Amino acid sequence: MKRKILFNLLACGILLGGMPVYGQSSTCSYFTDDIWYFGTGGGGIAFNKNSGGEKVAVSASGESLINAYENALSVSSPGCGSSLIFYSQHDKLYNAKHEVMQAGDFTGHQSVADGLAACYIGDNKYMLFSVTHAYEEAVTMELQYHIIDMNADGGYGKRIDTKTLETTGMSESVELIPVPDTSDQYWLVYNMLSPLNEIRVRKITGNSVSDVYQTLPMSGHVSASSSYHLKDNSKYNMPAMA
Repeated sequence: MKRKILFNLLACGILLGGMPVYGQSSTCSYFTDDIWYFGTGGGGIAFNKNSGGEKVAVSASGESLINAYENALSVSSPGCGSSLIFYSQHDKLYNAKHEVMQAGDFTGHQSVADGLAACYIGDNKYMLFSVTHAYEEAVTMELQYHIIDMNADGGYGKRIDTKTLETTGMSESVELIPVPDTSDQYWLVYNMLSPLNEIRVRKITGNSVSDVYQTLPMSGHVSASSSYHLKDNSKYNMPAMA
């Protein structure tokens, strides 16, 4: 049985809050989550405004090329619209034309539980974080990030860079939390499995990722080889791990 663990990142000296980012939950400032793509058969939901200005869920199944058991995300347009910018599954980026993005292939596994997260970093560029393998593969699980330049390919985007942040010991879950009163700064929060058994925090500023900014030892809690799901609450100050 998996247990849910609540912890307060204020104990790490980090103030969380401000505008949301993507985690298939997000905002209107730089991109939204008005379109969700998921599943092995191109499943999808779109949240469109009705005549009263309220968002209503409608089917968007059959639109996307997503083919993944668990790991997928999509990014919609600025300004709370529902215009698609790009979307991704565990090992591939797709553009708004529903084609593989230029240089869109990367290492991943469809059974990674929650290993994708994206944020806007300025100059019409995005940063996508991904976990390279699932625990059942019995290989080294790494954490990578990719820079996506939406100025490329006539506005349909291109992956222009990939770097590795962790070479071993990753869980299957990553979370991004915005720094208050900024437009391109975020906390990257993730769980390192046994034997480290700790939460690690890095800071994203524009297109750079810091060294480990803070750690939170998970003493008294056993990290199995399986994944943890790491999510923040609506106030961004009390993440939960299950």
